[in-house]
Amino acid sequence: MNKNIRKNTSKNSFFLALFLMFFMSISLQAQQNDKKNIIYGKWKVKKIEIPSMEQKIASASATDKEKFKAEMLMAAKKSSFEFDKNGNYRIFFNGNYEAGEWKVNDYGSKLFVKKSLGNGSLDKEDQIGIEQLSKNTMVLLNDYETGEIVRITLYR
Repeated sequence: MNKNIRKNTSKNSFFLALFLMFFMSISLQAQQNDKKNIIYGKWKVKKIEIPSMEQKIASASATDKEKFKAEMLMAAKKSSFEFDKNGNYRIFFNGNYEAGEWKVNDYGSKLFVKKSLGNGSLDKEDQIGIEQLSKNTMVLLNDYETGEIVRITLYR
């Protein structure tokens, strides 16, 4: 009888582990879909932060500081990001336009974009960090290969 109990316990443990792995896989997929669903749509730029520029501005004259703040505010007002469900994106940034394809990783912490080139092909994939993501706010952090850090706060 002891062998039967051990067999049943082993079977039950196996099925429990199998069930938990199945549940976790479904949960991860749902989480990824939730992150994608949050990203879909049009976002406006609330704030642009460039730490290297902020350091230069800190030592600038009061007039130059105000001029820079006004330029950054104007750039934000003239900018928007749109992410379609079909995986296409459009960015209007300070009078410039960019389009291409996008996707997000399983954890909603990285945004991958491939910019459309003039000849119909796509550029190499770039990744952008997602520092914060909620229904109404998304904070993107881009550390370009040059080391220039740009943080963009988006809102709906």
